[in-house]
Amino acid sequence: TGQSQSEEFVVATMKEWIKEHKLDGTQTNQALRYSGTIGERWRITDSSVEEILYNEIWLAVNQLRLQSAVSTSALLAVEDQELPPMSLMFVSTRFSLFNAQRFKKFAITINRLLKWNSGGTLFIELFHPEFVAKSDAQSQRRRAPYPALQIICKEYMDGLANHK
Repeated sequence: TGQSQSEEFVVATMKEWIKEHKLDGTQTNQALRYSGTIGERWRITDSSVEEILYNEIWLAVNQLRLQSAVSTSALLAVEDQELPPMSLMFVSTRFSLFNAQRFKKFAITINRLLKWNSGGTLFIELFHPEFVAKSDAQSQRRRAPYPALQIICKEYMDGLANHK
């Protein structure tokens, strides 16, 4: 195991990576299309134990859903207020750093449970330093400095349609 990196360093590194990769040529990098919705919602973990990561992710998801519900209620009180999406970035500094397939399997499990528990209102975007896709371009779009899952709350985006 390596030495822990400060949360501030990890967040700054990831923010810089997002800034550098948000555009794919002249178009938006679709993998990062919701990166502007993260704000200060970052969860950094140095655990290498899957069970602990599951727990930390569910705590983060619950906090995101609570923030989403509060924000939706506040914005719906203002007539014709458009609801932007809300998300958080979950970054692992020690789990599956050099095993993109293991991290992808972990992410698939999380995504299945998120969709099942939320009725499809939550989903993830996956990033990993060694991400491999069908094309080099697709791989590059998702190669982040650390393994990360962006958890996006769709119910926040869909709230306006349900209340107008």
